[in-house]
Amino acid sequence: FRSVWAMEGVGHYYTERLWARQREPTGMLGGDEALALPERSLVPLHAGMGLSLAARALSGLRADAGDDVLRQALCWFVGLCRRNSRAGYVGAAYEALGLVARNLYPQLIAIIDRLLAERERDDLVGYFWHGVGRALYFAPTNSLPFIQSNRRLVDEATREPPRPSAVRNALAGLAWAMILDNIRQAEVLEAFLPALAGGGLDLDAFGDGVGCAAQ
Repeated sequence: FRSVWAMEGVGHYYTERLWARQREPTGMLGGDEALALPERSLVPLHAGMGLSLAARALSGLRADAGDDVLRQALCWFVGLCRRNSRAGYVGAAYEALGLVARNLYPQLIAIIDRLLAERERDDLVGYFWHGVGRALYFAPTNSLPFIQSNRRLVDEATREPPRPSAVRNALAGLAWAMILDNIRQAEVLEAFLPALAGGGLDLDAFGDGVGCAAQ
Protein backbone atom coordinates (compact mmCIF):
# COMPACT_ATOMS: atom_id res chain seq x y z
CA PHE A 1 0.00 0.00 0.00
CA ARG A 2 2.71 2.49 0.96
CA SER A 3 4.73 1.65 -2.15
CA VAL A 4 2.29 3.61 -4.34
CA TRP A 5 3.02 6.85 -2.50
CA ALA A 6 6.72 6.02 -2.21
CA MET A 7 7.01 5.47 -5.97
CA GLU A 8 5.23 8.74 -6.70
CA GLY A 9 7.69 10.48 -4.40
CA VAL A 10 10.63 8.77 -6.10
CA GLY A 11 9.41 9.93 -9.51
CA HIS A 12 9.14 13.50 -8.28
CA TYR A 13 12.46 13.42 -6.43
CA TYR A 14 14.43 11.99 -9.34
CA THR A 15 12.98 14.56 -11.76
CA GLU A 16 13.81 17.38 -9.37
CA ARG A 17 17.38 16.08 -9.07
CA LEU A 18 17.75 16.42 -12.83
CA TRP A 19 16.46 19.98 -12.74
CA ALA A 20 18.91 20.75 -9.92
CA ARG A 21 21.72 19.64 -12.19
CA GLN A 22 20.44 22.12 -14.78
CA ARG A 23 19.39 19.29 -17.06
CA GLU A 24 16.06 19.15 -18.87
CA PRO A 25 14.78 15.58 -18.34
CA THR A 26 14.77 13.37 -21.42
CA GLY A 27 13.94 9.67 -21.65
CA MET A 28 13.47 9.29 -17.91
CA LEU A 29 10.89 6.50 -17.94
CA GLY A 30 10.89 5.64 -21.61
CA GLY A 31 14.61 5.23 -22.22
CA ASP A 32 16.69 2.07 -22.18
CA GLU A 33 17.76 2.58 -18.56
CA ALA A 34 14.13 2.45 -17.43
CA LEU A 35 13.19 -0.79 -19.18
CA ALA A 36 13.85 -2.93 -16.10
CA LEU A 37 11.36 -1.03 -13.92
CA PRO A 38 8.53 -3.25 -12.61
CA GLU A 39 5.23 -2.57 -14.35
CA ARG A 40 3.39 -1.89 -11.09
CA SER A 41 5.68 1.08 -10.42
CA LEU A 42 5.06 2.88 -13.71
CA VAL A 43 1.82 4.73 -12.98
CA PRO A 44 3.00 6.32 -9.70
CA LEU A 45 6.44 7.06 -11.15
CA HIS A 46 4.85 8.87 -14.09
CA ALA A 47 2.51 10.71 -11.73
CA GLY A 48 5.42 11.91 -9.60
CA MET A 49 7.44 12.91 -12.63
CA GLY A 50 4.42 14.78 -13.99
CA LEU A 51 4.10 16.79 -10.76
CA SER A 52 7.65 18.06 -11.18
CA LEU A 53 7.19 18.84 -14.88
CA ALA A 54 3.88 20.62 -14.29
CA ALA A 55 5.27 22.71 -11.45
CA ARG A 56 8.16 23.83 -13.66
CA ALA A 57 5.89 24.63 -16.59
CA LEU A 58 3.45 26.73 -14.54
CA SER A 59 6.01 28.36 -12.26
CA GLY A 60 5.53 32.12 -12.06
CA LEU A 61 2.76 32.27 -14.66
CA ARG A 62 0.02 34.87 -14.22
CA ALA A 63 -3.51 34.85 -15.54
CA ASP A 64 -2.79 38.08 -17.43
CA ALA A 65 0.38 36.75 -19.07
CA GLY A 66 -1.44 36.34 -22.38
CA ASP A 67 -2.47 33.32 -24.39
CA ASP A 68 0.81 33.06 -26.27
CA VAL A 69 2.90 32.80 -23.10
CA LEU A 70 0.56 30.30 -21.49
CA ARG A 71 0.24 28.28 -24.69
CA GLN A 72 4.03 28.05 -24.94
CA ALA A 73 4.27 26.82 -21.34
CA LEU A 74 1.65 24.15 -21.96
CA CYS A 75 3.34 23.01 -25.19
CA TRP A 76 6.61 22.71 -23.27
CA PHE A 77 4.91 20.64 -20.59
CA VAL A 78 3.29 18.32 -23.13
CA GLY A 79 6.61 17.87 -24.92
CA LEU A 80 8.40 17.04 -21.67
CA CYS A 81 5.76 14.43 -20.81
CA ARG A 82 6.06 12.78 -24.20
CA ARG A 83 9.86 12.73 -24.20
CA ASN A 84 10.04 11.19 -20.74
CA SER A 85 7.12 8.73 -20.63
CA ARG A 86 6.87 5.04 -21.38
CA ALA A 87 4.46 4.23 -24.22
CA GLY A 88 0.94 3.95 -22.81
CA TYR A 89 1.68 5.88 -19.60
CA VAL A 90 1.93 9.50 -20.71
CA GLY A 91 -1.61 10.17 -19.45
CA ALA A 92 -0.46 9.69 -15.85
CA ALA A 93 2.08 12.47 -16.39
CA TYR A 94 -0.45 14.75 -18.13
CA GLU A 95 -2.89 14.34 -15.23
CA ALA A 96 -0.49 16.01 -12.81
CA LEU A 97 -1.07 19.34 -14.55
CA GLY A 98 -4.59 19.51 -13.11
CA LEU A 99 -3.40 18.74 -9.59
CA VAL A 100 -0.68 21.40 -9.68
CA ALA A 101 -2.97 23.99 -11.25
CA ARG A 102 -5.83 23.44 -8.78
CA ASN A 103 -3.58 23.52 -5.72
CA LEU A 104 -1.10 26.24 -6.70
CA TYR A 105 -2.51 28.22 -9.65
CA PRO A 106 -6.34 28.06 -9.46
CA GLN A 107 -6.56 31.38 -11.32
CA LEU A 108 -5.17 29.62 -14.41
CA ILE A 109 -7.64 26.71 -14.53
CA ALA A 110 -10.16 28.27 -16.93
CA ILE A 111 -7.41 29.49 -19.26
CA ILE A 112 -5.60 26.13 -19.25
CA ASP A 113 -8.88 24.37 -20.01
CA ARG A 114 -9.51 26.64 -22.99
CA LEU A 115 -5.99 26.34 -24.39
CA LEU A 116 -5.81 22.57 -23.95
CA ALA A 117 -9.10 22.25 -25.81
CA GLU A 118 -7.28 23.60 -28.86
CA ARG A 119 -5.21 20.41 -28.92
CA GLU A 120 -7.38 17.56 -30.13
CA ARG A 121 -4.88 14.76 -29.47
CA ASP A 122 -4.21 12.73 -26.33
CA ASP A 123 -7.41 13.84 -24.51
CA LEU A 124 -5.37 16.44 -22.65
CA VAL A 125 -8.44 18.21 -21.29
CA GLY A 126 -9.76 14.94 -19.84
CA TYR A 127 -6.52 14.17 -18.04
CA PHE A 128 -6.34 17.77 -16.80
CA TRP A 129 -9.77 17.63 -15.17
CA HIS A 130 -9.05 14.20 -13.71
CA GLY A 131 -6.08 15.83 -12.00
CA VAL A 132 -8.26 18.71 -10.78
CA GLY A 133 -10.60 16.15 -9.21
CA ARG A 134 -7.68 14.44 -7.50
CA ALA A 135 -6.49 17.82 -6.22
CA LEU A 136 -9.89 18.55 -4.69
CA TYR A 137 -9.57 15.51 -2.45
CA PHE A 138 -6.08 16.45 -1.27
CA ALA A 139 -6.74 20.21 -0.95
CA PRO A 140 -6.00 21.43 2.61
CA THR A 141 -9.37 23.19 2.79
CA ASN A 142 -11.12 19.87 2.22
CA SER A 143 -9.11 17.91 4.78
CA LEU A 144 -10.77 19.43 7.82
CA PRO A 145 -13.54 17.32 9.42
CA PHE A 146 -16.38 19.77 8.89
CA ILE A 147 -19.96 18.56 8.76
CA GLN A 148 -20.98 17.76 5.19
CA SER A 149 -17.36 18.00 4.02
CA ASN A 150 -17.82 14.93 1.81
CA ARG A 151 -20.84 16.48 0.10
CA ARG A 152 -18.87 19.66 -0.41
CA LEU A 153 -16.17 17.68 -2.22
CA VAL A 154 -18.72 16.22 -4.61
CA ASP A 155 -20.33 19.63 -5.13
CA GLU A 156 -16.97 21.19 -6.01
CA ALA A 157 -16.18 18.40 -8.47
CA THR A 158 -19.48 18.99 -10.25
CA ARG A 159 -19.53 22.80 -10.01
CA GLU A 160 -16.01 23.82 -11.04
CA PRO A 161 -15.70 22.05 -14.43
CA PRO A 162 -17.29 23.98 -17.33
CA ARG A 163 -18.86 21.09 -19.28
CA PRO A 164 -20.26 17.58 -18.67
CA SER A 165 -17.17 15.74 -19.96
CA ALA A 166 -14.99 17.75 -17.56
CA VAL A 167 -17.36 16.98 -14.69
CA ARG A 168 -17.09 13.26 -15.41
CA ASN A 169 -13.30 13.38 -15.35
CA ALA A 170 -13.23 15.46 -12.16
CA LEU A 171 -15.55 13.01 -10.42
CA ALA A 172 -13.41 10.09 -11.55
CA GLY A 173 -10.29 11.83 -10.25
CA LEU A 174 -11.93 12.57 -6.92
CA ALA A 175 -13.05 8.96 -6.55
CA TRP A 176 -9.63 7.65 -7.56
CA ALA A 177 -7.89 9.70 -4.87
CA MET A 178 -10.44 8.92 -2.16
CA ILE A 179 -10.37 5.16 -2.75
CA LEU A 180 -6.59 4.92 -3.04
CA ASP A 181 -6.04 6.97 0.10
CA ASN A 182 -8.58 5.02 2.17
CA ILE A 183 -8.50 1.56 0.65
CA ARG A 184 -7.62 0.08 4.06
CA GLN A 185 -10.21 2.13 5.95
CA ALA A 186 -13.64 0.83 5.02
CA GLU A 187 -15.34 3.07 7.58
CA VAL A 188 -14.10 6.18 5.76
CA LEU A 189 -15.43 4.90 2.45
CA GLU A 190 -18.75 4.00 4.07
CA ALA A 191 -19.05 7.50 5.54
CA PHE A 192 -18.60 8.96 2.07
CA LEU A 193 -21.56 7.09 0.56
CA PRO A 194 -24.29 9.53 1.73
CA ALA A 195 -22.53 12.28 -0.28
CA LEU A 196 -23.40 10.36 -3.44
CA ALA A 197 -27.12 10.32 -2.68
CA GLY A 198 -29.64 12.84 -3.88
CA GLY A 199 -29.70 12.17 -7.62
CA GLY A 200 -28.19 14.09 -10.50
CA LEU A 201 -24.69 12.69 -9.98
CA ASP A 202 -22.89 10.75 -12.70
CA LEU A 203 -22.31 7.57 -10.72
CA ASP A 204 -20.74 5.83 -13.72
CA ALA A 205 -17.96 8.42 -13.77
CA PHE A 206 -17.46 8.07 -10.03
CA GLY A 207 -17.46 4.29 -10.40
CA ASP A 208 -14.80 4.53 -13.09
CA GLY A 209 -12.48 6.26 -10.62
CA VAL A 210 -13.25 3.65 -7.99
CA GLY A 211 -12.45 0.83 -10.41
CA CYS A 212 -9.17 2.36 -11.55
CA ALA A 213 -8.00 2.87 -7.97
CA ALA A 214 -8.96 -0.66 -6.96
CA GLN A 215 -6.83 -2.12 -9.75
